[in-house]
Amino acid sequence: MLAILGPRSINEKKFTRWSTRLRALGLDWDTDLRSVSMPEEKIAKALLRVQAMLRYKSATRTELCKLLGSLRHVRSCIRSAKPLFQRIASLHRRAPRWGKITISEGAILDLQWFQHILQQGRLCSVPLKFFGDLPAPDVQLYMDASDSGHCALHPAKCEYIRLQFDDKERLLIRQGRLSINIREQLGAVLALLCWGREWCPRTTSEVIHVRCWIDNRSAVAWCNNLNSREPLSQELNRVLGSIEAQWALHVSAEHLPGAVNTMADLGSRAWDGHRLTKWKLLTKTWTQIPISNAIRKSYSAKWSAFNNAPSLNHLNVNTKEPGSSGKVL
Repeated sequence: MLAILGPRSINEKKFTRWSTRLRALGLDWDTDLRSVSMPEEKIAKALLRVQAMLRYKSATRTELCKLLGSLRHVRSCIRSAKPLFQRIASLHRRAPRWGKITISEGAILDLQWFQHILQQGRLCSVPLKFFGDLPAPDVQLYMDASDSGHCALHPAKCEYIRLQFDDKERLLIRQGRLSINIREQLGAVLALLCWGREWCPRTTSEVIHVRCWIDNRSAVAWCNNLNSREPLSQELNRVLGSIEAQWALHVSAEHLPGAVNTMADLGSRAWDGHRLTKWKLLTKTWTQIPISNAIRKSYSAKWSAFNNAPSLNHLNVNTKEPGSSGKVL
């Protein structure tokens, strides 16, 4: 260009210095660490807009447009924010040109989720390797659910969790309100709540990949896409997304037939008789991790996982008290 157009053809003021760190598309990129971050000032602005929306419970189309403009950066950094962002975007599309629209109950729960993530989540130094093909998993869990309970195995540590459904849950199962798809997904969420804190990386630029092997294709899709039309599954997706964002985890799921996943299948059904005897023999050298009452009903919106953004660095409840495992005595 200099040879053809001459020495005055390039305006050096329009060029920036070469750097491995730059801001583009409203995000901070680091080519050395291969990571992306949401700027602090954009986090603060998004949080103020979310809190204002929660306070007034209604908004104009312009206000929703500004909110989506802030939350799109959260969606770019955290994959679990995408379905929740889309539901708020659908509210924006339904908003009238003049006047205000009332924020729906589901949108309020989604906004509470965003508030929690903006206050507690890790929006800095998100590794770019999770934006394409997933790397090999760091942790693998095997789980299964039945009409009577749930079991999840952590073979690397010889640990397991077991949950026997109570009378209210069995009634929901008979009524078809707690389907096998939701029960399988619940198992993945409980396993992550019980073990996830241990995997929380020490550095901000690390993310641990957790693979859940589940005997249910619908639950696999819900865990991978974090999207479902089932209200109970939507709440589980909010919890799962919060776990990923706060503890720097990436959860993926794969299908594993019960005929292959025999130990987890047995654990979800072995509550008495010969099955219980066989289970005790198989897990003689294993350790059972108790499930706290504080997380047992995480599929219910009344659990209020994100109300006032409480931390999931849990738990104040004594997990060794009678009944904390969820078993009906």
